[in-house]
Order: sequence, then structure tokens, then C-alpha cells
Amino acid sequence: TCKTLFYFFPVRILATLNNISMFEYAQTFAKKKISNLKYNHKAHILLIIVLLLLFLIASTAIGPLIYKIWLNNKFNLSFIFLLIIVFDASLYILRTSIIIPLKSLNRFFVLGIVELFFIFIAMLVSYYFLSLGYSFISHFIIILISSVIILLISTHIVNNFYKKL
Repeated sequence: TCKTLFYFFPVRILATLNNISMFEYAQTFAKKKISNLKYNHKAHILLIIVLLLLFLIASTAIGPLIYKIWLNNKFNLSFIFLLIIVFDASLYILRTSIIIPLKSLNRFFVLGIVELFFIFIAMLVSYYFLSLGYSFISHFIIILISSVIILLISTHIVNNFYKKL
């Protein structure tokens, strides 16, 4: 329930903004307006960062209250768990916004393989820790760590893409 409200809901909303932008990136690239592409991408990322900051502030400030109202006080929400979910959603949304030029040009196969590899490793490590009796929160921390790594690698790949242009 926490992941539905604080992960899937904001991811879905901001994915709409990213999906609308994909055509514009492809069109700008086709017209060979590379400087315009870079400028628009930076502006897009800045807009996403501002929206993510608002999401982070709102989620931490009023998120627990909304969660209680939504579920009629039937479940307790750990603030640490909420933070992990909110940061993971934010990292995912930011990564999606960073790689949007690659996705709009269908040049994200390598990135997809890298992401699949890290998710697979994270799941193995997570399963191992859960089998040792660690809390379910350890699973989400491992996922958060893999999200940070994937974001860094994605940023590096997009920077290399821009350097090759």
C-alpha cells in the first residue's frame, strides 16, 4: 500500500510528462538541432528535479497523514520505510528523465541490460538477506542502493552519448 501511494502513483504521473516529451526529443534530433536538444533536456531535468523536491517535501510532511486517512488507520507506516520508498521513486523518475533522449531514439538497449543485471544482483542479495532473517526493510534498502548505482551509470551513458554528438 505504501509503494502504491508513494511510488507507483508519482511514477505514473511524471511518466506522462516524460512520454509526451519523447516525440519532441526524437523530432529535435532528426532535425539535427543538437544544441536545442541539450538545452531542452537540461530544462526537462530541472523541471523534474523541482517536481521531485515538491514530492519529497509533501511526502515527508503530509504523507503519513494521507496514508492513515487512505487506509483508515489500519496499518502503521514507518517513517524510515516511507523515506526509502519516496527516495527510490525519486531516483527512478530522475533516471527515466535523464535517459529520455536515448529512449526517444531507441538507443537504450545497453542501458536496459545494465539495469537488468543490477536488478538481478539486487534480488539475489535481497533474497539472501531475507533468508538470513533480516527485516523486509533490508530488501528495500538494497533496491534503493541499486537505484543509485543505475542512476549514476545512466547519467554516465547519457553524458557519453552527448559527447559523441
